[in-house]
Amino acid sequence: SCLADTVICLKPLKSEIYNQLHSEIINAVPVLRDACYIIKRRLASKLKSQFLLENHRVYSAGDTGKELFFVVTGEVEVRINKDVSTLDGFGLLSLPFLLYKQLSHSIYYTSGDHFGECCLLSKSGLRPDTATATMASELFYLEKDDLWEIFLYTPEEFRREFIHIS
Repeated sequence: SCLADTVICLKPLKSEIYNQLHSEIINAVPVLRDACYIIKRRLASKLKSQFLLENHRVYSAGDTGKELFFVVTGEVEVRINKDVSTLDGFGLLSLPFLLYKQLSHSIYYTSGDHFGECCLLSKSGLRPDTATATMASELFYLEKDDLWEIFLYTPEEFRREFIHIS
C-alpha cells in the first residue's frame, strides 16, 4: 500500500506518485528506461509489489502465468523445467529464447533484472520454468492485462522490443 492508495487524490497526482515510487526499477530496465515519460507513468501505476522470503517459490513450471516480474532487491533463481509435455506451441518456441537468456545472463536474477515474460504470449500461459527466491527479495510485477492495455498506446517498435527484452 502506498500514499496514493490511502489518500483520496486525482488520477494525475496518483499517477505521478506511482511514477516517483517506481522510477528506480523502471529506469533499471533498459527498454523501460528508454520509454517515453507517458509510458513510464502508465507502467508505474500498474506495477504491484511482492515480498518473498528465502526459498519462497514465485511460480512453478506448469503454472498458468499472467505476470512479468522485475527484481527490486534480493535474488531469484529461474530454472527451465526438463519436462516440456505441458507446453503449447509458443511455449516450445520460447525454450530456445529462455536457454539463450540463461546462457547470456545466468539463472540468477538481481536488481533491475526481469523474468517470467514468455508465458505472456502463449495461448495456454503455462510457465516453462520455476522461479524461487534465493534470499529475502522484493519484486515488482506487471499483470498481462495491464501490459496489453499499455501496449495499446505504444508504438509497434516499443512492443516488439519489450517482448524480446534481453
